[in-house]
Amino acid sequence: MNTIVQGIMVVTGLSLVIFVWQMIKQDHLRPRYALLWMVLSFAFLIIALFRGIARWLAYLLKVDYVPSLFFGIGIIFIVIILLNLTVILSKQSKKNIELLHRSMLIHWRLEQVEKKIDESNILDQALTFSRQEIEQK
Repeated sequence: MNTIVQGIMVVTGLSLVIFVWQMIKQDHLRPRYALLWMVLSFAFLIIALFRGIARWLAYLLKVDYVPSLFFGIGIIFIVIILLNLTVILSKQSKKNIELLHRSMLIHWRLEQVEKKIDESNILDQALTFSRQEIEQK
């Protein structure tokens, strides 16, 4: 890894750490995901600062070209995030369907109550009209 690539990686790593930290402070990133992103950010920064770690990981994983190791790790990370988000999306979909059913039931119950109120008002009006007629006679 040459000095220019290392510099770009350090700047990118620091930017990622700062960005994730700001997202946490502004409460845009849930702690569950924040930990994952912070670990990734610091790992990226440490690997960028210490060249030997990247070479050692590449040797350990039998990767000939060190930068391709980062692409491989990135792809694995993205697949993990996608899988996690798919699980969350599935749970939210089930919750939305349940919420829709509850909403429909509440709406139906409200209509039934309104009908009963309307019916009782009609009866009250009829009784009131009848009493007025009797009083007039």
